[in-house]
Amino acid sequence: MQPIYKGHDKDKTDPASYWRIYLNDTSAKLFEGLHIARLTTHTELNNSLTSNQLGPKPCTQTHDAIYSLFLTIQYNKRTLQKPTYVAFVDYSTAYPPVH
Repeated sequence: MQPIYKGHDKDKTDPASYWRIYLNDTSAKLFEGLHIARLTTHTELNNSLTSNQLGPKPCTQTHDAIYSLFLTIQYNKRTLQKPTYVAFVDYSTAYPPVH
């Protein structure tokens, strides 16, 4: 990882004041692509992903997960009278996009 200072009078001691640039060589990217392709094929053939793992599945999107969460909260509210606990993790702070 190579940190690059964003500038504009930002605090140089704050890690959020830096862009994080990750460089991979071509062979690592090729290996990663082959590995993802093999894992995807394996999980589809063996049906080893659960219905809750929406991200890596084809034809699933974020709004599918949001809809499922909404239905779960509504169902628990009507039938169980128990609270539904949800945690949202902001990965964009830990792994900011690199343009």
